[in-house]
Amino acid sequence: GRWKKGEPLDFTKIFSAGEYGRKYYAGRRVWRGFSILAPASNLPAEYNDLRLDATYPPWVPCSGVVPNDVFRVHRDYYKGTPYDLTQGLIAGPWGTPNRYLLADKNPLGAAFERPISIYRTVFSYVAQARSR
Repeated sequence: GRWKKGEPLDFTKIFSAGEYGRKYYAGRRVWRGFSILAPASNLPAEYNDLRLDATYPPWVPCSGVVPNDVFRVHRDYYKGTPYDLTQGLIAGPWGTPNRYLLADKNPLGAAFERPISIYRTVFSYVAQARSR
């Protein structure tokens, strides 16, 4: 297999075929989730090769995470980061974080960030396990 007992587990290297489409297509979303739930982790937003460089660990220590924190992750569009989708010309006069592309055609030739709260996500679930 791709993993040997005694080696550190690198989930992305073992199970991923790499970024789909373009660089940062998925990895930036992983970074954002960690930066919200475990800001002290100080993980980099940029990397060379998400699959081969072990950029992000499979988990980071965080405490006090409640369902509202997870809801916040699901709603995120990089607000307050250098990748904030509500900023810039393409956000329009009302600062929309949505980037609608028609099929695979991109008339502007731009590469947009792909937020966790991408417009085509209709709904998401948050489950909380309790000891009671």
